Formats: sequence, C-alpha cells, structure tokens
Amino acid sequence: MTQAASGVQPENPSRAVTGGSVDPARTLGPAIVAGEFSAPWAYLLGPIVGGGLAALLYHRFLAKGDKPA
Repeated sequence: MTQAASGVQPENPSRAVTGGSVDPARTLGPAIVAGEFSAPWAYLLGPIVGGGLAALLYHRFLAKGDKPA
C-alpha cells in the first residue's frame, strides 16, 4: 500500500531545512510556549502586508470590467 492510499503523508521536506511552516498558529503557538521568538514579525505582518498588496494589485489591474447593473 502506498503512502497516499493509506492516508499517511510524509512530512514537508522543506520544514526540515528551514524550520518554517505555512500556518502561523503551528509556528507561533509552540514558539510562545517555548519562549523562543526568532522572527514572529514575519508571521504577524506577512499576511497583513500580503493581503494589502493583493488588494492593491486587484484594484489596479483586475477590477477594470463593467460594474454590475
């Protein structure tokens, strides 16, 4: 039986190299408990800045159609 068929997925190989994760809760939760903060600003400000940039790009380049009646 393969790993995909059994429902067991291998751990993300990039996590072993960088120590980062995509989900801020999985990173900040253990960091708060352990008292080790290496770069919490990246997990707190990153989504806010990314969302703002995405909104600006959408407004500037993609929202140019006719408005609904």
